[in-house]
Amino acid sequence: MPQTFDVQIHSLRARRRSDRKAVSYELGWVVGGDKHYATFKLKGLATSEHAKLVSAAKRGDAFDTVTGQPVSSGLNATPTLLEVARRIYADEWRDSGGKTRKSTAENLAHVVAVVTEARHQVDGARRELLYQALYQGGLSPEGLRIPDEGKVTSRRTSVTRAHHDALRWLERASLPVGKVDIAVCETALRRLAINLDGSTAKPTARTRRRAGLSKILEYAVRHQHLSSSPLRTITTRASNRAAVEVTATTVAHPELIPAALRAVAAKGPRGPVFAAFLACVFYAGLRPSEAASLQLGHCELPETGWGRLRLRKSAAAAGTAWTDSGAVRDDRGLKRRQAGAERPVPIPPVLVQMLREFAQSRRISSGLLFTTGQGSMLSESEVGEFWRAGRRLAMPDAEEETLARVYDLRHAAASLWLRDVPVGVVAARLGHSPEVCLRVYHHLIPGDEERWNEAIAATLPAW
Repeated sequence: MPQTFDVQIHSLRARRRSDRKAVSYELGWVVGGDKHYATFKLKGLATSEHAKLVSAAKRGDAFDTVTGQPVSSGLNATPTLLEVARRIYADEWRDSGGKTRKSTAENLAHVVAVVTEARHQVDGARRELLYQALYQGGLSPEGLRIPDEGKVTSRRTSVTRAHHDALRWLERASLPVGKVDIAVCETALRRLAINLDGSTAKPTARTRRRAGLSKILEYAVRHQHLSSSPLRTITTRASNRAAVEVTATTVAHPELIPAALRAVAAKGPRGPVFAAFLACVFYAGLRPSEAASLQLGHCELPETGWGRLRLRKSAAAAGTAWTDSGAVRDDRGLKRRQAGAERPVPIPPVLVQMLREFAQSRRISSGLLFTTGQGSMLSESEVGEFWRAGRRLAMPDAEEETLARVYDLRHAAASLWLRDVPVGVVAARLGHSPEVCLRVYHHLIPGDEERWNEAIAATLPAW
């Protein structure tokens, strides 16, 4: 840890608005010729920090030339953001599903790549290299895998010596969590609002990346590396918040879905498999991951009337790098349910008949209902391709956003059910809480507007 006694501490400087009202206070000091800054919302906090630095200098304490803090302060002993992110990654890997592991790696990698010491600036090219190195294994206890030079690889991003060099640089440059303040958080959020290619990130991406930063800071608070998370004091503008509601455009024209499913069924010998899979997502409201792991033995398919699916598993497509088995799909229990839990879902006669005919035509007597010719689960990308092909034929004039994804079939089912079915029943069949159901779909529930208008008019005083 390089140290020096060459320290200069400047007076506090207030940043003011046009009306001369102070909005923040900046503390600046120089350690060994390098400038350091800290910004505070409250004058009392800024004054306290200034006094701490002055006292340390008067006592003759050495200052760390990297962090700018007195060696006696203890801030230099705090782990860096990279070290904390690695601990979080290791802790969450054990109990998380493949998709959660993947999203955790993405969010943490984005954050750690942009929060470095002031003397170690990260430009766009280095940020992308750091992100790739972290995402490809730099957060893992096993470390970044060996370079791919000279090997044939199907990976989208090959690991090179440059990634290893960038990771070693980051291990020296990553900011200690004890130095994270409001100014650091605000700078990080501005950078996280920009994608690696320079484009503006969507609100959903911003929200996920902010959650990654929050996870690191809350971990630091729990382990007493920080007294509180400075991120808590920074609010997100409403325009930058991710929307949780499903738009009416997304679920428009549900009456055309049967025609699209028929178009999928007509697409060659494999069409019926994908049509039956997609029908489960729409008519039963299943998550695609639940349809992927559906077994014939868990289907009650009477000759007439309603049937029932007894859901027990979910197989989300995460990628081979993120699953314990090394398979593309992560075969686990139901989402947010205890191990071995079962969710019964009644299904209408139209789906019962479709599944009966499908199982009979394929001579399926047991095991997975929807498989490839080799007996493995259907590929998520292929399911999407078949759906988009059927959608184009049945909905040539639909807006681009309308029923664009396979998951939108589940949203369409929910929007239809909520027209007449109680929220609690719909939520139970979809597999989440009534609160989530209302938060996502409440604006799609039709109401008697004329009746409510008359009721409101009756309460108003006469003109």
